[in-house]
Amino acid sequence: MMADPHAKAHQAIGAYFCAFSALEHELGECIKVVFRLQGHESADAVVAALGDVTKKIELVWTAALAAKNQDGTETTEEWKENATKTIKAVFGCNNDRNALAHSRLEAAADGSVVLARLQVKGGELKGKGKPNRWSQTDFQRRINAITKLTKQLERVRSDLSKLNVVPSGWMNTNQFWQPVVRQWSPAYLDQASTPPVLRASSPEPPSTTEGPTTRKPQNEVRRGKPSDAQ
Repeated sequence: MMADPHAKAHQAIGAYFCAFSALEHELGECIKVVFRLQGHESADAVVAALGDVTKKIELVWTAALAAKNQDGTETTEEWKENATKTIKAVFGCNNDRNALAHSRLEAAADGSVVLARLQVKGGELKGKGKPNRWSQTDFQRRINAITKLTKQLERVRSDLSKLNVVPSGWMNTNQFWQPVVRQWSPAYLDQASTPPVLRASSPEPPSTTEGPTTRKPQNEVRRGKPSDAQ
């Protein structure tokens, strides 16, 4: 079997994404701390629902700046500056990750990779004829930076676990954000092939008027006679 002339380049790409995946995982662990979900069965689902890496970074950054000591006093400016410096560096790594993930990659025998990425900005096509080459040294430098940032994020997470992250009352429910359980008539339940899904909703404040403009939630069944559910 002939040796792959681009093996070094392919290995560098794989090593880079493996390193970045560890960084993104640590972002998720930080988010679990922000929402105090460590050990909760839905913790992974919450992180996965955020999806976009940028959203995860911004959430952790916002939480770090809003965090307070247990006695309610502000964290030190030094801590905030260090956390901000770390998170801004994560943003920079994510920009590199986007370039590598969304460019046409041309591997070379010397282990380098040319990134050709076209983008449309302001109605103008940009990037054409301006390839970006990552050498083996460039890959290793970026991988080392990601590994270092992952460890720094671990320290941020450890600090956040000891601070008051969520402002008092921020996650409390109020009269406009109460879970509502639908009341389903027996006639509807007899006809339904699958059980109805009970969803939480945020009801609007009670209205003092009734009229033709009053709309009922879609698919909601009123309590009453069996004929009401048909």
